[in-house]
Amino acid sequence: MAASKNALIREMVIDRCLSDFKHLYSTREMMDLCNKALMDEGAPVVTAMNTIRTDIDGICNRWKVNVVEIKRGRNRYYRYEDEGFSIYKSPLTEEELTQLSQTLMVLERFHGLPQFEWVSELNARFKSTLMMNVSTNQVIGFEENIDAKGKEHIAPLFDAIVHKQPLKLTYQRFSSSEPRVYVVHPYYLKQYRNMWYLLCFYEGHAGITTFALDRIVGYEPAKVVFVENEMVDFLDYFDKAIGVSVDNEKDTERIRLWVDKMQYRYFETKPLHGTQRVVERRNDGVVIEIDVQRNYELIQLILSFGNAIEVLAPDGLRQEVIARLKGAVERYG
Repeated sequence: MAASKNALIREMVIDRCLSDFKHLYSTREMMDLCNKALMDEGAPVVTAMNTIRTDIDGICNRWKVNVVEIKRGRNRYYRYEDEGFSIYKSPLTEEELTQLSQTLMVLERFHGLPQFEWVSELNARFKSTLMMNVSTNQVIGFEENIDAKGKEHIAPLFDAIVHKQPLKLTYQRFSSSEPRVYVVHPYYLKQYRNMWYLLCFYEGHAGITTFALDRIVGYEPAKVVFVENEMVDFLDYFDKAIGVSVDNEKDTERIRLWVDKMQYRYFETKPLHGTQRVVERRNDGVVIEIDVQRNYELIQLILSFGNAIEVLAPDGLRQEVIARLKGAVERYG
């Protein structure tokens, strides 16, 4: 794949040279410009001009275009026979190119995953290979655990979803002493708090099931007919809950919370959930309500805010949080 990327870089540079009718380029000059672009990408440079000549022949053969040789003294220069021809007609301005490059850098969060090497190659096409002075320093950062177990499964599972390939999934739950094999029909990948999850249907179980990628032991194609997803629309599937544990058969609850006045300033700009609304404003804080399913992620989120949040209702959730907090105090006692 690296060799393919390097060839793409050279091809783009050579095309720009051959399509420039205001300036003629020799093989040596094209090689120097190719090497500059390659070095900008951290790729090995070209050491033989025959490589450039071979690249030119490849362009001629694949695009059925003629390249003419122009002699001036002892020097020889090259350009396309037809003025205005280019194998890469780009209507992009430099500003548009920069914006696209930044977008691709966001996608490069998947760097190193087998099915996503095309991102780096496409990014190279929009950078120095176009011989434009484009600034592509990354200007956005993401919270991400680069050492998280299970990331290596993202690309193969993504591929299985796209190609509607059922899988025999070997999965080790924390609560089980031995792994178990499931025949699954993969539909969706979801990230939550730096961890990745596969949402799918597995035979013998109704509805959507969630598997954490860090607990997947292995998988292989299953020789069964793919079951299409006619159960949920993932665009609104997660509206019922916080996190990834959604029960399609479970109703939401009206959760009432007191929030410390200082903490609520953050909740105004980043609500706990899309259903968040203010019920009462007090001197010491704000009472809010959200309509969500009660799940593990909700309880963990409430506990993460310590004494800045108090569960007022329902009482079952309040008692569960109290029990967790008492257990934590006893642990430190």
